[in-house]
Amino acid sequence: MTSEAVTSVCIHIMKSGENEVTSMIFHYIKNHIQERIDEIWLFSDGCSGQNKNYVLIRFVYILVHVLKIASEITHVFSVRRHSYLPCDSDSSLISRAKKVVLDVPEEWNDLIRQARCKPSPFKVINAGKETQWFLMDESLKFFFLKNTKPKISLKPAQMYRVSQQYPAQVLVRQSYHGPWTFYTIAGKRNSQEIALIPNERQPQISNVKFRDIMELTK
Repeated sequence: MTSEAVTSVCIHIMKSGENEVTSMIFHYIKNHIQERIDEIWLFSDGCSGQNKNYVLIRFVYILVHVLKIASEITHVFSVRRHSYLPCDSDSSLISRAKKVVLDVPEEWNDLIRQARCKPSPFKVINAGKETQWFLMDESLKFFFLKNTKPKISLKPAQMYRVSQQYPAQVLVRQSYHGPWTFYTIAGKRNSQEIALIPNERQPQISNVKFRDIMELTK
């Protein structure tokens, strides 16, 4: 979710884990960044299943050192219970606009479009149709060390940085202003051979739930 657009994906199409998060970031980059830039800053909460994990760190490393999208990418995690990101404000608008029970994805998409007027209505990106999903964990793991040197403790990390200035390494901070700690994460394999594996797995739902969904769409 950005201040201009809301990405909509139904849970029967994809889950909401690290593969889906990295696939959506990749979709945004391919469609909105046409030339190499100096810096990218990512801001998110510290949810380990979506944002604060090795898959996303490896993905950021590939963006910098292989695809060369940016010279440097920094990912900042918000302070738990003390931060309010722009997407939280957008979610609040959508929640306040919900007056009735919504049954199917199309109804949610319509609600999101109507949830904001100023400065402009939200643009809904139907990720189920417009995004190509990848198994980033499987695609990238062969190009990185199984264990970083030294081992990274992600739980206390407040931010990390990947820079072309430091090949094979990621810089991690446990505060917003403290010293950086250097960790070696990349192996020696030729990363130019990377081929992203399409994610063709779909979450399994029960037959009863499937029949209910089909009934609602009539």
